[in-house]
Amino acid sequence: MRLQTSIALGLLAVVTVSPAQATLVTLHGTDVDFLLDDQQAGLALYCGGCLLDVNGRPVPTVAGDSLIFAPTTFRAESTNGAPSPVSAHATLSIQVQSHSPSATDLGAATAREFGDYFISPPGSVSAVAQLGATNLQASDPLASFQQDIEQTGTLTTAGANAWSLTTSVNFQQAWTKPTDLVQIDLQNDLLATTTANPSNPSDAWIEKKFAGMRIDVAVVPLPATLPLLLSTLGGVGALARRRART
Repeated sequence: MRLQTSIALGLLAVVTVSPAQATLVTLHGTDVDFLLDDQQAGLALYCGGCLLDVNGRPVPTVAGDSLIFAPTTFRAESTNGAPSPVSAHATLSIQVQSHSPSATDLGAATAREFGDYFISPPGSVSAVAQLGATNLQASDPLASFQQDIEQTGTLTTAGANAWSLTTSVNFQQAWTKPTDLVQIDLQNDLLATTTANPSNPSDAWIEKKFAGMRIDVAVVPLPATLPLLLSTLGGVGALARRRART
């Protein structure tokens, strides 16, 4: 009995000191569910100002079939070439599933991000947004991967300015067969560059203020034979009613 108690206490101690396991969080939209790992590293930058889940981890806000992120520390800054260039990078992985696979397919995903930047010449900044989608119901999911990449290019306008990027993947154009389960990878990179010049010090920073992703669904079309079947059943019903009255 004492041996069993010692073993049980030992196992309890191991469980107590072991690192927390990742939790798959499900967020419910109007027509789709979003599933994400609440301990993936990208949440720290994408969701600095988001609400916390039951495990104390930040998760995005759901509005309709959109996820809204609230970044507060997603920023890259360089001053007088020390250091330069400076980059900020984060990636999020999210699974999206239709509530009613028999009624709606997943149609497209669109991501929009914007923020502001400041440049003291000869500094420069840039931003890149990437949205990737994998059809988890394809016979070869790896081969189904589709990606859209948008970038601001090198921004050099002096003073305070705004930037924005929009990326999208149309599932119905990307894949021949409709799907109701996809993996979305959302990535953003910010870059700030300055040169070391004591006589003309420069400063450059760029930050993300907003990030959102919207899922569009498509109604599953009725089989071509269904209208004929319904018409036939309607005719049979009318004939039965006439016979009953006779």
